[in-house]
Amino acid sequence: YKIKPLTTIFSLGKIEIVSKYFNEVKISSFDCASHRLIKEISKKNFDHIIVSTGATFNREIKKTCEILKKAKKNFSLLHCVSIYPTPIEQAHISRINYLKKFSSSVGVSDHSNPEISKNIVAAVSFYLGINVLEKHFTILDKDKTKDGPVSANSEQLKEIVNLSKSNKEK
Repeated sequence: YKIKPLTTIFSLGKIEIVSKYFNEVKISSFDCASHRLIKEISKKNFDHIIVSTGATFNREIKKTCEILKKAKKNFSLLHCVSIYPTPIEQAHISRINYLKKFSSSVGVSDHSNPEISKNIVAAVSFYLGINVLEKHFTILDKDKTKDGPVSANSEQLKEIVNLSKSNKEK
């Protein structure tokens, strides 16, 4: 199915084991300013590093990008609002344009509730030119998982995939 597994590294002690099994890795919003962690991750042979930026200041994002560029790493920045679920009026999707100043690969970590906001965050983000979208997904009933309110079900995920394809046709 061409699905690539991805994991997030939350501590220095997990870098070695993760680097043995994954060629891509994610850095959480809360670790975007953990510059020691980012320096250590950049020493490993990851093909791609995805950095979420939700809980960081602009200066911290800039410093993170400097570290990754100096290490000649392929990386993407994800705009993220660390509110679960994110109300559509607090999504601040235009922030994607700010992140484009630091990387040609940008995206969104979408924590909106698809039952309320549909796939508006994804649709607008694709229109703004993202190439990475993180969206929680569940096959369980949404009340059976803690991420349920921000998770897409299979039909909603199919719609997101179709949105991504229609954006490429413009």
